[in-house]
Amino acid sequence: MSTNISKYFYLISKLKQNPNKVFTAYDQEIQKALNLETKQIGRMFETLEQEFEDIVKHKIVKKKAYSYIHKINLLKSSLDYQGEISAIIQTIKDYDEDIVDILQNHTTSSYDIYQTIDQPLKSLKQLESLQIFKHLKKAIIKKHIVDIKLQDQTVLYDVCILKFIYTDSNWFVAVLDTQENIKLYPASQIIELGKHNKNQTISLTKIKKYINKLKNIQNSKTNLNERTKTARLKALPNIAMFFGKNSKKFFQTQKFVRKQSDGSIVLTIDYTQEEEVLQFIQKWIPNLLIQSPLQLRQTQDKHINKYIANQTYESG
Repeated sequence: MSTNISKYFYLISKLKQNPNKVFTAYDQEIQKALNLETKQIGRMFETLEQEFEDIVKHKIVKKKAYSYIHKINLLKSSLDYQGEISAIIQTIKDYDEDIVDILQNHTTSSYDIYQTIDQPLKSLKQLESLQIFKHLKKAIIKKHIVDIKLQDQTVLYDVCILKFIYTDSNWFVAVLDTQENIKLYPASQIIELGKHNKNQTISLTKIKKYINKLKNIQNSKTNLNERTKTARLKALPNIAMFFGKNSKKFFQTQKFVRKQSDGSIVLTIDYTQEEEVLQFIQKWIPNLLIQSPLQLRQTQDKHINKYIANQTYESG
């Protein structure tokens, strides 16, 4: 997470801890803590004053001063940042544990409700626009056992919704079923939540291991109920620059193996089912080759042959 966001939260914490005190950009303690000049701190204060109605500006002679007037609603604004939500929440904890309690008034915490695999998080409004959103969110917070009805009329009985997951440019819900399997369903395909008994819930302690499993999701095709396999891939020289040792990873399990004499890069990616990694490989055809396992390569060959056959049929 960027240092700038950390500095903003330092100012928020400073204001919140001193509700009866006004601060200016000339405050030496703040200047020392942030290692910034007066003008830079002033701009940060102005940004916070514009973003939070709870921070007010005062005019003291020619100086602009700022103070905290009541509880700060950080949830909505924190979701507007480009950083990972969980990292933002952790930053809040680092500076002021009590601010997390403020978030509890709105939600368990954004980290407990939302998880993002893709960045940036720009489609929260898309999720909130769903008629079912508030009911899904409540079920996540309360850990209710509910029935879920999908657009195709399928009903999932007695399930627990663990989190909203943002991946592959879409919102999903992670659902724990009666067989203790975790599956992802597009949030937009849920049309109804059925009965729930207020006394029938799953404690966070009991399902902690399942929530921790969600950290292993790489995309919407990840199957957390399957054992992982490892794909060994070879990126040819013309795309090798995207798979170097210090290049940004496309998968959290992606590992650099070595650079070959011809400039190719050998790498590995763990996966739970073939489509989890094949949809990525297909984007790089013909320059990303599958070295192993053989079964994955054979499945890829079938996809390619089917495409060629369909293309030939269209041309005919």
